[in-house]
Amino acid sequence: MFAWYLKKSTLVCTALACLLLSGCGSSLGFVHAPPASYRVPLPDGIQGVWAREGPDNGERVRVSSLDNGTVRLDFFKTKPSSQPMPEAPLILQALRFDNTDWLLIDMRKLSALEDAQYKGQAPYTLIKYALEDGNRLCGIQLGVSLFAQAIETGQLEGKVDVYAKPFMRATVTSSGEDWVKWWVAQPASEKMFAQPVFCFQRIN
Repeated sequence: MFAWYLKKSTLVCTALACLLLSGCGSSLGFVHAPPASYRVPLPDGIQGVWAREGPDNGERVRVSSLDNGTVRLDFFKTKPSSQPMPEAPLILQALRFDNTDWLLIDMRKLSALEDAQYKGQAPYTLIKYALEDGNRLCGIQLGVSLFAQAIETGQLEGKVDVYAKPFMRATVTSSGEDWVKWWVAQPASEKMFAQPVFCFQRIN
């Protein structure tokens, strides 16, 4: 659900991308995805049509579950707009680890929706999501600083770039199995998430 906000310059500012790397601030990416053993079916309550909270601009995303935890997002509009909408669906992966539900986004697939080539070094991004009630779905991105510290102290492999204090980019190159195990082992009080939280309301 959360994927269509990434590049405000080309994609309409609606679901995932504002939530991901909204074009500014700090960013966190992974070279390797978590192991397939963490894949789970998308909960039935997440499927359906959603709109971002706030003034209704007519932008919608239909969320549906495919095989092996694969998630399909179809975008459409209910009112005329000059903003383009992706014509093809975006495919994500539902995961569960650390007693948390996640959506794994492959930035290469998101770039392909804009007929663009992904040129980054860490194609995977994670979004934590939760269905707060039957009609409100919220997501939040992992924080960068804890991963950056782990890279700098040798707990994880990767690279940290500070490009305009206090903003930084952390690229995790450890295997998916290693960085997930590291995250799960961290004290709950240390696990940080980026702000803001993005929420969506069910349409039907």
